This record gives sequence, structure tokens and C-alpha cells, in this order.
Amino acid sequence: MCAPYFLTIVFFVTAGFLWLVISTLNFKSRRQALEEEMEASGLGDVNTRSGKASYLSEVGYGVLGFGESIWVGAKLVLLNRQFVCKSFDSH
Repeated sequence: MCAPYFLTIVFFVTAGFLWLVISTLNFKSRRQALEEEMEASGLGDVNTRSGKASYLSEVGYGVLGFGESIWVGAKLVLLNRQFVCKSFDSH
């Protein structure tokens, strides 16, 4: 009974070690990788948010994103006839 749990731990540790080895083989900083990806896709000249944004502006972006997800989810559930009809079925 203890063998499956023991194997889970061994496989988890092995996977973690392999992930560590693989991720450090050709490591680039996140910023450098993003710049290369932007250049490759032809978006290198597009201005991104420059510098550090304030904490409040980052919280604001999070709140806006959350609100947008609520809005889109509500539209999907409440305006799609497939979901509305299923919610009123009693059986």
C-alpha cells in the first residue's frame, strides 16, 4: 500500500530535478527573451509600458482585467440560449 505513495515522491523529485537541468541549459533573461520574440514577430517598434509602473496602476490593471472577465463570462452564460435554457430545466 505504501509503494505507490513512495513512487509518487520519487517521480516528483526526479521531474523537479530534470526541469531544473533543462531550464538552465539555454537560459535567457525574461526581458531578453521577450525582446527577441517581439523582434521575430515584427512588433519590435511597438512601445510597451516604459519603466516601472506604480503599485496602484498595477492594481488598477488587475481590477480592470477581473471586471472584464466577469463581464465576458456573464455575457456567455446569460446571453447564450444553450446555457439559459439548461438553467431553467427542473429535471
